[in-house]
Amino acid sequence: MVTMCETMTTSEALLLLGQRRDPTAWAALIEREGTGIRRTCLRILGDADLAEDACQETLLHLRELAGQFRPQAGAAEAGARAWVLRVAAHAAAGPDRRSRPR
Repeated sequence: MVTMCETMTTSEALLLLGQRRDPTAWAALIEREGTGIRRTCLRILGDADLAEDACQETLLHLRELAGQFRPQAGAAEAGARAWVLRVAAHAAAGPDRRSRPR
């Protein structure tokens, strides 16, 4: 049996999360984008522990910022993924992480 979490796109998950903090949307977002978020943070930071912290911070930011996401006509899914990874990159490159020794 296919669950709604498995069929929800990143764009749909962000919209539902922004509109009503839907727990299924939250689970779908983590399932679909969690690995990409971790990879982005690790690529920027080069340290697994710092990357995990940045990943957690990204997820918290996404929960708060989801209402600001606006899908692009014709490219909603690509735009959603780029938006999520941009939030991750900002979290990883934040001033509090850049000043830490590696």
